[in-house]
Amino acid sequence: MLAWGLSNSKSGLAAHYRRLRTRIGAPKTINATARKKPLSLYNMLKNKTSYISQSQEEYDNAHKQRILKQLQQKAGQFSLELCYLEGITLKP
Repeated sequence: MLAWGLSNSKSGLAAHYRRLRTRIGAPKTINATARKKPLSLYNMLKNKTSYISQSQEEYDNAHKQRILKQLQQKAGQFSLELCYLEGITLKP
């Protein structure tokens, strides 16, 4: 029920659900997302940390940063360098 309700939510977990759903399909995504919440709860209890709520925008920005870092590493493997173009905005 948790994962199914996230399809229209504006949270970081919902953004994860939607991104994963396009890649692996709805049934597997429901299971993966339903597992993610209790797993984060377990890690909070184990590491004695507090819950940090993440909005959809924060999740999208973090995801873009991860993708950019991966692209930079791939470019480095081929002795290439990424350059930024001014005035160009990337759409999600």
